[in-house]
Amino acid sequence: MLYFLDEGPKGPQRQTIAQEFCYKALSEGATYFNKSIENELFLQKQISDQTIKKLKTELSDAKEEFKGQQASVEVRLRQVELEKAEMSARDHMMREQLA
Repeated sequence: MLYFLDEGPKGPQRQTIAQEFCYKALSEGATYFNKSIENELFLQKQISDQTIKKLKTELSDAKEEFKGQQASVEVRLRQVELEKAEMSARDHMMREQLA
């Protein structure tokens, strides 16, 4: 602004004109900055929302997979317990036959 006052056109309103120009430029710059930040925040929110949705889906899938694996392990455990009981019964019968 000092340059304009020193080197600009001479006139009775030159300080007012320079101030109005500076205020307008400042206002436009602030508006541009705010819009830019607003757009960036909007994009970040969209990315965050997508990431949250993806992670929730992955968590749900992992829970379902775990439940399936847990059921499979429980079935296998029952089978092993049955085999153990059968072997224990055979062992007991053989010991009785040897005795």
